Amino acid sequence: MKKNNEKGRSMVEMLGVLAIIGVLSAAGLAGYSKAMAKHRSNQIIDQFNHIQQSLQSLYARVNTYKSLAGSDGTQMAISLGVFPSDMIFTENGQQVVRHAGKGTVSLVFHDDDVSVTFHDLPKDAAIALASADFNPNWVKIENSDNN
Repeated sequence: MKKNNEKGRSMVEMLGVLAIIGVLSAAGLAGYSKAMAKHRSNQIIDQFNHIQQSLQSLYARVNTYKSLAGSDGTQMAISLGVFPSDMIFTENGQQVVRHAGKGTVSLVFHDDDVSVTFHDLPKDAAIALASADFNPNWVKIENSDNN
């Protein structure tokens, strides 16, 4: 009787291991993508909460936005500290406000209210922001492009 002294793995065993690794990697990437989308949506809501609280504080001090109406609202809001510092970027020598979804944010002061526009929101973030519990009486949420 001849004994076969095999060492190592067969090609079929290695292909099986690679297939298992591939399936686990695909599942991990899908979970990671969902987690990152949820994190981005939460960041945008946190940014909006900060903007809302800053505007409420500003309104409590001035009792009207009439003195700010007609000016470049976004630049005025930057100078008044309405936006968190991590949202403000300098592009082409001008300050631009970007939300966590990488789109821009603009702000327009009216006599007694403010319009905050989130441009280019990802779809999941737009849904989360629209369904969040905010005071809609003085802030309008608009989305120019829903990706």
